Amino acid sequence: MKYILLLATFLFIGCVAPTRTITVPLDGKLINENEATVIIYQSTPTFAHEASGRYLILMDGMEVGYVSSELPLKISVAPGSRAINTKTMFSDAVTNIVFEAGQVYYMRLWISHGLLFSTSRIDQTAERARYETITYHP
Repeated sequence: MKYILLLATFLFIGCVAPTRTITVPLDGKLINENEATVIIYQSTPTFAHEASGRYLILMDGMEVGYVSSELPLKISVAPGSRAINTKTMFSDAVTNIVFEAGQVYYMRLWISHGLLFSTSRIDQTAERARYETITYHP
């Protein structure tokens, strides 16, 4: 029993690191009026490794850029139905969304933690000018 408690303590200490909260502005201006503008951001990571990580974003299986807690991704997308997901060590849930030309879409990347595994998710959110996030601070 004491070994389990010791192991749990080391795992907890390894997941916790000094953090700070910052505000990151989002530029909601269209990139191209004939396409949709998509802004993907990561707010409120749960653990330090999430806050200090970079997440590869895929759209229809193609790499489109990276997102981190301090650096959102802003891209222009042709109108139509698209599948968005990340490529991580987690199980990656795919989000399907139909984009319309001339619209700005805000999407949040987050990690859903389960008992046996975690899943990265990207969900559409309301329009926003900024977001609060926790970042790793050594």
